[in-house]
Amino acid sequence: MWKGQAPRGHNGREIQLHHISGKDPGSLLEINQQIHQKISKQLHFFITESFRRNKTQAQAYDSFREAYWKKRAQDHVGSCKKPSYCK
Repeated sequence: MWKGQAPRGHNGREIQLHHISGKDPGSLLEINQQIHQKISKQLHFFITESFRRNKTQAQAYDSFREAYWKKRAQDHVGSCKKPSYCK
């Protein structure tokens, strides 16, 4: 996460960011890639076109996602009472 990459879940799959409204900016849900794929139709049934089809928006989101995971890493370490447990 320190490098802006998503962490891995218990099954080794990447944690993905899902836009709840299907729009960017919007509320996000951290969800395991395997679950995201499994329930994709239920999560995306109302989305007609992804904002990521727009190159400019996709690049902006990639930058946001990288910064998001870096911040989450900082928050995680900052919240640990015993840093040795935060590996």
